[in-house]
Amino acid sequence: MPPIAAVPLPPARSLPVGSCDAHAHVFGPFDVYPLARDTEGAYPLATRELHLAMLDRVGCTYGVLVHASQNGLDCSNMLDALDQAPERLRGIAVVEPATAAETLADMARRGVRGVRVTEMRLPDGSALPYAQDFATIAPLAATMRELGWHAELWAPCATIVARVPELLAHGIPLAIDHMAMVDVDRVLVARTLVRELEIDWPGVEVILRLVTELAAARRRIAELEREAAARPSRS
Repeated sequence: MPPIAAVPLPPARSLPVGSCDAHAHVFGPFDVYPLARDTEGAYPLATRELHLAMLDRVGCTYGVLVHASQNGLDCSNMLDALDQAPERLRGIAVVEPATAAETLADMARRGVRGVRVTEMRLPDGSALPYAQDFATIAPLAATMRELGWHAELWAPCATIVARVPELLAHGIPLAIDHMAMVDVDRVLVARTLVRELEIDWPGVEVILRLVTELAAARRRIAELEREAAARPSRS
């Protein structure tokens, strides 16, 4: 695929100083940072230079690079990007449970501030290749606490809600990825889980408010679509 657009249109309204793009991936150059799976054709060239150019054009002061599973467990592309712009970029790594504390400390020195874990699945129910699940946190938690890191959770909303007690027990901050992968048609399921598990965590309420607002927006969009379809066409 061709490279992503390096210079998108600037926003009509200037972003505040200190704005941050909190989630982006870098891919390529593929001869230097080959993809771990045979998916190169499905991913555009999205180098750190293009990412920094995009931040400049849209007016973002800072950016957070999240290691993508398509790069396997080799975080060098992200780490090299952090080295290039240490005053602007921070990173979220994907690491194995047995990763040495010294390795994590070196990543922290280079700008990594957390670990991404996922419970997402492929359509056939199998785990995503190279992804590390929630169980990864436990053996790393002590070092993560020392480094001041957080865990970035990529999982369905109901999975996060159901496992909040386990996740909070690690004593590290939690960040919820991809808007908690909310299923706006299952708001009541998530709320029922919260009541049954007697969860007392502000993050859960944030998720539920988000789901509720998205559900309302989805209903309104459906209403507008029906109204538009019912209008007589103009000839």
